[in-house]
Amino acid sequence: MPKDKIFRFLKTFFVFVILFNFQTSTNSKPVPPGAGEGDVAANILFLVDSSASMGAWIGNDGLDSVPNAVYDSAGRIIVTQSRGQGVVRYTAAGVRDRSFGTNGAIRNVGRCDQVVFNDGRTGTNRNMRANVSRNRNAKTVTAAIGNAPSRNLIFFNSVVRRTYHMIWAFDETGRNCRLAMDVPTMGTVRAFDIKTIGGTPYLFALGNGPNRRQGAFTSCNLTTLMCNSQIFPRGGFSNLLLSFSRMSVNNEGTLVYLANGNLQAYPLTRGGNAYSISETRQRYCARPNNPDISSQLMNVSSVAVSPDDSDIVYIGSAYNFGIQKLQVSDTGCTVLTHIGKGVRSFDKNGGDDVTTIAANDVNFSQVWGLEINSAGTRILTSTEYGFVDEFNEDLVTTANRDTAWLQNMGGPRINRWTGVKQAISAVVNDTTLTTGAHFGFGHWNAGESGRGKNSRRGGAFCHRNNGCTYYNGWNGNHPDGRSRLCNSDSCLNVGVSSRGAGRIMTVLQPLGLAWGTDANAFSQLAEKYFDDGNAGGKVYDPDSDCQLNYVIVIGDGAMRNNGPARQRIERLRDKGIKSLFVAYGGGIRGGAMTIFENFARSGSCADSLSDECEEVIIANTPEDLKSELTSKIRQIIADKLAFTAPAITATIQEGGSLYQAQFGYEQFGEWRGKILRKKLKPDGTVVHDMGLDGNWNAAVTIRNQSRPVGEVDSRKLWTALPTVPYLTGADPWNNFKTDYAPELGRLFEYLNYTVKDYHNGSTGPCNLGSSGTGDDVKGLINFMRGSDYFDYDGDCIITEVRGSVMGDVYHSQLVEVGRPDANLKYSEENEEAFFRAKNNYQNFLANNYSRKSVIYAGSNSGVLHAIQAEDGKELWGFVPPFVAGLLPQIINRNYNGKVDGNKGGSNPIFAVDGSPVVHDVFMKGIKPSGTIESSASWHTILIIPYGRGGPGFSVLDVTVPEKPIHMFSIYNDNINNRVLVADHEGNISQKPYNSGFASSLQSLQGVKALENYLAARDEDIANTPEGEEEIDDEKNTIAPCASDSDFSINGTSSCYKGTTFDFDGIVLDYADGEVIPAGVLSATEITNGEAKSIPIASASMQDGALRVTFTEEKVINFHVSDAEPTEPNAFSISTACRGATGIDPIYDYTQLGETWSAPRVIRIPSTSKSKQDNMDEDTYVAVMGGGLSLNDPCAGSAVFLINLEDRENPGSIFGAEENGGPISIVDTDPGGVTIGSSVEPTPSGSDINNSIPSSPLVVTPDTVGKVYDIGWRGALVYVNDLEGKITKINLTNSDENDADLFDQTTLFKLDASTSNGRYSFFSMDAGIGFTDPNFWLFGSTGNYTDLGGEEQELDNILYGIKDVDFPYFNPDARFGGANQTKIPKGSDDDFVIKAHLNAEEADSLKDLSICKDVTGDEFGDLCPTPDHKGWYVRLDRDEAGSFIIPRQYRKASAPPTLFGGKVYFPVYQPPTGTNKCNQGKAYICATDDECGTNKSQGLQTNASLDTTTTGGDATASATIRGPDQCAFVNEGVLSELVIFGSNLYANVAGPSEDSSTLYILPALPGDVISNRGGWRDSSY
Repeated sequence: MPKDKIFRFLKTFFVFVILFNFQTSTNSKPVPPGAGEGDVAANILFLVDSSASMGAWIGNDGLDSVPNAVYDSAGRIIVTQSRGQGVVRYTAAGVRDRSFGTNGAIRNVGRCDQVVFNDGRTGTNRNMRANVSRNRNAKTVTAAIGNAPSRNLIFFNSVVRRTYHMIWAFDETGRNCRLAMDVPTMGTVRAFDIKTIGGTPYLFALGNGPNRRQGAFTSCNLTTLMCNSQIFPRGGFSNLLLSFSRMSVNNEGTLVYLANGNLQAYPLTRGGNAYSISETRQRYCARPNNPDISSQLMNVSSVAVSPDDSDIVYIGSAYNFGIQKLQVSDTGCTVLTHIGKGVRSFDKNGGDDVTTIAANDVNFSQVWGLEINSAGTRILTSTEYGFVDEFNEDLVTTANRDTAWLQNMGGPRINRWTGVKQAISAVVNDTTLTTGAHFGFGHWNAGESGRGKNSRRGGAFCHRNNGCTYYNGWNGNHPDGRSRLCNSDSCLNVGVSSRGAGRIMTVLQPLGLAWGTDANAFSQLAEKYFDDGNAGGKVYDPDSDCQLNYVIVIGDGAMRNNGPARQRIERLRDKGIKSLFVAYGGGIRGGAMTIFENFARSGSCADSLSDECEEVIIANTPEDLKSELTSKIRQIIADKLAFTAPAITATIQEGGSLYQAQFGYEQFGEWRGKILRKKLKPDGTVVHDMGLDGNWNAAVTIRNQSRPVGEVDSRKLWTALPTVPYLTGADPWNNFKTDYAPELGRLFEYLNYTVKDYHNGSTGPCNLGSSGTGDDVKGLINFMRGSDYFDYDGDCIITEVRGSVMGDVYHSQLVEVGRPDANLKYSEENEEAFFRAKNNYQNFLANNYSRKSVIYAGSNSGVLHAIQAEDGKELWGFVPPFVAGLLPQIINRNYNGKVDGNKGGSNPIFAVDGSPVVHDVFMKGIKPSGTIESSASWHTILIIPYGRGGPGFSVLDVTVPEKPIHMFSIYNDNINNRVLVADHEGNISQKPYNSGFASSLQSLQGVKALENYLAARDEDIANTPEGEEEIDDEKNTIAPCASDSDFSINGTSSCYKGTTFDFDGIVLDYADGEVIPAGVLSATEITNGEAKSIPIASASMQDGALRVTFTEEKVINFHVSDAEPTEPNAFSISTACRGATGIDPIYDYTQLGETWSAPRVIRIPSTSKSKQDNMDEDTYVAVMGGGLSLNDPCAGSAVFLINLEDRENPGSIFGAEENGGPISIVDTDPGGVTIGSSVEPTPSGSDINNSIPSSPLVVTPDTVGKVYDIGWRGALVYVNDLEGKITKINLTNSDENDADLFDQTTLFKLDASTSNGRYSFFSMDAGIGFTDPNFWLFGSTGNYTDLGGEEQELDNILYGIKDVDFPYFNPDARFGGANQTKIPKGSDDDFVIKAHLNAEEADSLKDLSICKDVTGDEFGDLCPTPDHKGWYVRLDRDEAGSFIIPRQYRKASAPPTLFGGKVYFPVYQPPTGTNKCNQGKAYICATDDECGTNKSQGLQTNASLDTTTTGGDATASATIRGPDQCAFVNEGVLSELVIFGSNLYANVAGPSEDSSTLYILPALPGDVISNRGGWRDSSY
């Protein structure tokens, strides 16, 4: 039989691989209900106050997270910052000292007087050209270094890439580098201390050696610059050293105290010029679980020895949120006294006229820094939230502790305006929110003119007088366009729609501020918009009762003209559009708060006693705003889910069992999940009777394993937590319990979601709990274990087991792992099967032949469940460490006693929502002891993406299912600009990266102008007579624009005009003064409400800040007035999505979105060409799409190669140096790509924000080895991205036709846009043609996050595209070769422009000579010729190209399935008619694989259920309503189709009966043969 026929139906056997082979990850998933109310998105319009007061700082001066603060010789306070703002100084009185350093900080190092190299050599007067803007530890000392005179010096270390191993010393001006020390033997300095002992200053440092798994300790005599270094072997003492982040040497130099949860001290011995450390511990103080901080040791995160007494030691705690004074000896520790509430607080200590704070009332977030001055009279604490507090050390006693607090400095480095942007960005980038709601955006202050405060009908006039007019109609074809009145005073910039979330940040990020707050502005924007039949009137549907409509008004102060504004808000309320009010920024008090309260009532209820009344949402900080907005929007979305419908996924086990995951919605609580095992008969029918022996429901067994609080249950729930090992102890794999509440509480808040005080003893009908969140942390832990902490049943018993313990298994497919059975039959030595055979996989199989079969499934309770296949009992549950950080979102205080009368509730969230993937890997594994194996062996690894739970994933070793090992977890915390890496023990390392964005107001010039304006405004307010309007005397005095080159330091004006701007918030990985290449930066300006690209003349790093020079002058003006009428430019700077993050490329997960993409495990050739012919040099990697990020242009559009073998750098990215991180896929734009000062046109680009939610299609020699003579190893990878590009990536060692490893090219474009809605959410399928023996790719389009969407230009397609160059990457040079621009590697400066050109030149649907439209073809008359590269079918048009009337708005609901020469496409159609709350319908569209011919008419479907096909006449012939139509299945949404035997199995979300959710029908006739492998499986 010819190979083309052999492989035509390769997919057939792939299906059996799905069913019977545990390595394969099936794609049969549950889908959104698509049924009635659940499909109708809520409409939410943000209206944000853009008045000048929004520029005020939250906090005093604005600091980043502060790791350390120390005193200099004059008692001034030196502060380090970890997120890019450098080392700064405060006066002893707590005032920011701007004369320090360059531009007020040390961010950059130029020449240094002396240099110590890593090998001990020294040098002088070297230009270091280093960026040191991110810092950790600091110390000060008076010393004569080397041959230099004695000076007062500031020592600090940096956490900027390439400087991890350095310690720097500056003089006290902050301008002169006196010493650059490349600490001998150190790869990374984790902590250091300096002590003067016997008149000689010594430096002590610990960290890792050149090998990252080896601990190192170094001591240096700073006078002689001679050092002593120790490197310790892996394990044991090395692991201990690597776990410490703070240290303090005693006054005699005989002991070093180390902090890592417990307090430990190790002896020091002087030898020669320096000291060495002993591995024998001398002092040890262990903290208990849940300590009483008044008398028991807290969890230690920082330590400082008293200069007066080496046995008096102070500690700070990032877990227990306080400090303690200890008496320490060789036999233990005694707590002498403590300061702090003991609960996390983001509030500032002190305030106006506050001179003292009782010790128990002092607020701390996480205390990372603790320092005592040399005189032993003052203490400094520093926290991750940017606050520094000072205490009188002499008063830290039991008797005087309430008078010890002296002053507070700093505060988070953010102003209100930036905080709003961050909070709204978090909302619009969370698909769990944008799937259930459509968003719009507008801003408002006061004024019609947009030309300044004192212009005609400007800010002052409209603020003080009623009658100004706003909105003035809609300009454009909604949702495109904006309000006609659109300027700096007000604008409704983004219409409410499914696209709104993706557009909001484009206009919000560059947006500036103006004067005044006229309530007429927001109220008119809201009312006129929703009354406008050409705008909001289109989205507001009075006929659909299930549709919810909200306006969310965010403001920071008092408003004027409130009476008429309240009347408008009430009219909106009466027509069903509620208004919510957020009092933001912490500055709203007294009468201003009363205004907010009145608006909140007017916007929500006519009767102030009604349950419908909404309270003011108070958000003092950006974190509060993010949490409150997220919680409220989740509540809004929950309000519309007024029905219960199960959704399922299925996998079929060898031996006749079907596994289904089902769930039911809970409107105000965790959705109820269950996993069912059912018998499958030989004929393919399913036995649904759960009473049958062998059938089970895991939800029942897990609930039975749970016990009431206080009793011992049989569940094992664990996470990777460094201070509470899961591998050891009396109860291994069970550390997720209240015994470890402080440690878990810290983990809960790691992503800055705070645990709320749900039960505080005075709220709710039961008055349960106590004030503070300590009981709520424990309650959340108990809830995870099964308790009814939120009192779902309203019986006031929160210790009982709740009715359903298992959360919903929504998008996570099930995978069964039993004995190993990966393929060993190979035909060529380039196959993985051969690699298995040569590395004794047979022995691994034999040793694990009787391994227990386990079902793995992720649930949105936050648990990866391991369930025994035999009886349905939970073997264990794993809570990924970063998923634990999402769990505080569950808590919603508004539900306490307010659900269905007196019941409680919680927010349902997405958590472990991705699909687990399993593969056997030959690698050096991690032993249960935590050490690394000395040689490679076979291991079964499980990768669990978090899916909609967030941009992260975890990797487990499940070789022994009873004893899983956490290998690593990765999370892209894009809100806080850091990549988080948890190693096998749960130690979390942070990899900070540049935000990539800054508005004009965040430039140093903008910050200075705003500071000047706010100071002048404060003076004007102080000088205004009581009861009169605010005067402008000082504001007018400083109004004229200045253009001084030193404006950012010495400027006195509130206006700056120039071409050059400095941004200290963006730190790029370029040397000081080095020209930044074109393509790394882009700039955008808002003109008439629209964002447009603007050219950049040049850019470079200068003194640690990004300096950008534009081709034209730009203006920042905070007081547009007669004194300075020049209007400001609202512009912003953003970095490219590659090469500008400042992060080590091996951890550049900055482009990782929500991990919808299921990874595929392959072996990839070495990056070294000389080793590519050696199979043993190949590496196991997981190939994973960047995931979904609809609205973040720098997340999702990449392919990650996750190195599964790197133990030195867990979770590192393979090929990172060559690609500059992951393999970036460009996000095209019809407006062109800006490269420096020019714009390259790309008219065929897409306006969809790109990402890759689909799973990659991987082709290896194992899958095609018997069809093609393949001479390469590795894989060809095909990815279809959201904007409709199909990209081909070469991960092989083939150099055929000049191919190279990591090459990529755009194979095809689907001409997708936001208008036609051709989003590619789902993976493609593939096969080899029969009549045309080419490699075919099959896919479909549709907005999966808006299944009910009905945009007028909606035009989704089904398609088949062939790769004529397969099995090679490039076209054969003999036939003309490639006709597209070659894309260089991602690290190349030309990558961006050439990748855009390559995409622009790619084939697309527009050319009918390349891809044929076969819509409506039932008989093959339109079958493409061999010269065509594919076919496509339009779902909403007829064969003439006209839209079908009535419109259908069809879209794909799941990936296609190829079987028997037919491609089966699940399709969803929203409800027809005026009531959007009705159920939509599920269809199957079947086509011929090579021709695209419609074969749907041959399917035997539920025709009798479709009463709308031909006027209600339900007949079999009515299933197809014409050649363009498909086969009706049922009401609801259809999943991907799975093949078993000759039947198609699918899941229908919508029916209420369990048995009805499983849909079975015979496949269409076709040739069926067996073959190996499958495109979505890499285990063959």
